[in-house]
Amino acid sequence: MFTFERWAYLSEEKYGEDGEDNGESFFEDEVSRFARNLSMNAIVDVQDKSFNEVKPPSSMLRRASSLFKTPRAVMAIRLLTGIGGSLVETMGFQHLDLDVTVPRVTIFRDAIIDLFEMELGERLTSKGRSKYKVQINLAEFKAVMLASLRSMVPKEWGSAHEVAWTWLWSNVERMLKQIMGKPKVQQKSLQRFLSGMTEDDQNYLRREIYKRFFLLAPTGQDFFKQSTTRLYWIADKVVEMTMDMYKDPRKSVELISAVGLRHVGYGVPSELFAPYVTGAVEVVRSMTTDDKAEDAFRWSISLIARMLVRTIDEGSTVVMRAINTNSAKQLHKAVACAPRGKRAMWMLNITVGTQSISPLYWAIESGSLDTANAMLADLLTIRADRDNYYYGADDLFERHADIVKRLSADAEALLPTLLDGLIWRSRVTKQGQRRVNYYIKHLITDADGKFAKALEWLVENQDPQIICHPVVVLFSDLTWGRVALRYFLFRRCWIFLSLCVFITSQSILVSLNDGPAERIAIFACRIFIYLGSMVPLFIGQTKQLIKSVKSGNFNRIGVVPIPGYLDDWKQAVNLCLVLILLAMVSQEPIFYCLAAKEQLGLFSTKCPEAAAQTKAYSALSMFAMGLYWMLVSDLTILSTRVSAFVLVCARVLPELGLFLV
Repeated sequence: MFTFERWAYLSEEKYGEDGEDNGESFFEDEVSRFARNLSMNAIVDVQDKSFNEVKPPSSMLRRASSLFKTPRAVMAIRLLTGIGGSLVETMGFQHLDLDVTVPRVTIFRDAIIDLFEMELGERLTSKGRSKYKVQINLAEFKAVMLASLRSMVPKEWGSAHEVAWTWLWSNVERMLKQIMGKPKVQQKSLQRFLSGMTEDDQNYLRREIYKRFFLLAPTGQDFFKQSTTRLYWIADKVVEMTMDMYKDPRKSVELISAVGLRHVGYGVPSELFAPYVTGAVEVVRSMTTDDKAEDAFRWSISLIARMLVRTIDEGSTVVMRAINTNSAKQLHKAVACAPRGKRAMWMLNITVGTQSISPLYWAIESGSLDTANAMLADLLTIRADRDNYYYGADDLFERHADIVKRLSADAEALLPTLLDGLIWRSRVTKQGQRRVNYYIKHLITDADGKFAKALEWLVENQDPQIICHPVVVLFSDLTWGRVALRYFLFRRCWIFLSLCVFITSQSILVSLNDGPAERIAIFACRIFIYLGSMVPLFIGQTKQLIKSVKSGNFNRIGVVPIPGYLDDWKQAVNLCLVLILLAMVSQEPIFYCLAAKEQLGLFSTKCPEAAAQTKAYSALSMFAMGLYWMLVSDLTILSTRVSAFVLVCARVLPELGLFLV
């Protein structure tokens, strides 16, 4: 920081130790001496006081006041004017980075209307608030605009400016008058021509467009290597867009901007659009004698071509050119000239109009993995200047929250680069160790503060090397130890308790003496199973089924629709357990023997009425116990040795089944 001590030291270097003037003015000499004295007397208090409390001695104030000759009121006005001007200029420069799009213009318009409503109140009528439609009078606009321009620069405005403005507006007015009112007529003519085309006419149009285009621009064949069906589909979309430009111009502009950005990724030269338009217009001219339809088609497709050219020119950044060549060296050269604060967005976002494209995702989609790898490495490199550190991890996950999923699906080889970039290791060692920072916030939580799905995506990828990466190990251990463990133990311990009670009621108590105490204990255990285990499972399955019905999440096995949540084997086991427990309730011997409680005692299970259900009840009990054991098998993850044993058993059992068959 440029302190008072450093200021005084530089002044001594400039003026000499004896304070000699070295050819400078008396005012500069006074300022330097004032700085030296101020630094010597005031800087000693800076250590213990804030800058608001530091005041120079009164003698210094008297000497400094003589340097300010301007009256206080004038200086205050100049100061406020300067601050206001700097604020306006600062806001103007900040707006240079903002694209003027239709949604932003709408927001600005709504803000102005809200301001009018607040200031005018009831005087702002509904007619004033709504759009006012009237026929445009270009002559009146010329006069109003001329008066506005003259009032802005009254001193500099002269007869030469008057002549220049008159000439400019005359040409603009002439062009506007030529086109005003024509789009409606052209739309009808083009609609009539397109609707009257037969299937043979459409096939002729598709073939001839490419035939004439390839004659006019032979290099265009290098960019149309698709099948004939695909080429015909492209020609149909072009013709459809010419009609949509009249019907819904705003939506068409957004669509054309998106198509143009796609062509940026394809590396299509903008010089090829002119011969394509020429060929298409020549084909339409040969198919109709209606000059209005031809003019309508020419105007529409020419406008589309100009918009595509503009989009390609604006979107063809140095980064996109490097992606098209798949060269990491070219990418480094491309981003070397980028400011540190905008370096990340050069590789993450290109916006033209209301549409945007990600150079990183485009590199992955197009197979330019060398460039994509270099982009990830550059984004996750920490840079700094005197004021700030620059690290692209936040920008990367803010722009692409599903980057882990995308890499797992399309570019698995780039996952190590991403994960390595989330680690910073110090170069300084202390006692044989060095500091390491792990930037794992975005792998644990998303932008909404909810749990991110990064771990789920990595598990679905089933890559053991990625799972063993230090970053994955750290954030998975944090998630497990601090959040998931207690919830997991509570759920599994409840199931384990239900299993213990089920075993007690079905195997242990029934083998004891058939006394009143044993019968009451059996009844209590079975009521606990039916109410404490079956009912919660039934409610959970009902909620899942309703959610699947609302979202339409169904899979089909043959012609049978299956809810999508049953893809998880645990949910399928829960459903089977609920059905078996419901069957056990219907076959419960205790309920059949309630009528004979006076002869056999309360809660007896041995009566003639229950004899027919005992065998079925025992079989259902056996299956239910097996399902309970399957649900508590997750507890084996608490021990690595037991988990390994269960894994081996799961692999051996299918082989054993094949052997027995």
